[in-house]
Amino acid sequence: MPLSLSRLMLIYVAFFLLVISPVNLYADDLIEVTAKTQVRCVEYFNRNGKLFCSTTAIETMPVPADIVNSEKQNIVFDHRTWKVAWGKKNEHITTIEYIPVGDDIDNWKELITTQYFPQLPKNITPVTLANAMVSDLKEKGYKPVITFHKKDPEIVIFEFQIGDPPSQAQDEIQMIRRGKNGLYILHYVTRNSDMGKEERTKWLQNFSQSTIK
Repeated sequence: MPLSLSRLMLIYVAFFLLVISPVNLYADDLIEVTAKTQVRCVEYFNRNGKLFCSTTAIETMPVPADIVNSEKQNIVFDHRTWKVAWGKKNEHITTIEYIPVGDDIDNWKELITTQYFPQLPKNITPVTLANAMVSDLKEKGYKPVITFHKKDPEIVIFEFQIGDPPSQAQDEIQMIRRGKNGLYILHYVTRNSDMGKEERTKWLQNFSQSTIK
């Protein structure tokens, strides 16, 4: 499951659903993630309510066609070609990840992730979910710079920037929407602590033009 700290987002929602990711198979290779973790994480896992990561991609099998065809959002990318790097689907969540062609999933620089949750409780709204994600980041010891670009009952677009520790530096924009059949999340993340005004404007525009299928 190659991902940035946005893997946290999946774990937060999984917590609401009481879904725990089984990672005992890789237990000896995992490193607990805190604000003091200095390694460069590639994949993130949840074990017994704690966040762990690996420094190389564990799951490297080609993405099955049925996962690719399970995409629930019409994503507006930029001018580059992006490829599906990883995906997983079960009754609780569909997650699909994309990287630019030519990028290395073991050393990715940019990542787009889509998530679809068809069975979340009605009391979990885009606003409550975004607030829970921000709170959890702070509770784990990070000092994120948070910006809410849009905050309505049916859609939230927010950004969090992490600069310390440098090995976990990232800038992520996330859009959470309520649709007819569930919640839909779209992430864009870069390994820089500040993507810059031009990139931010581009991805906010791309997000605003992306739709639910």
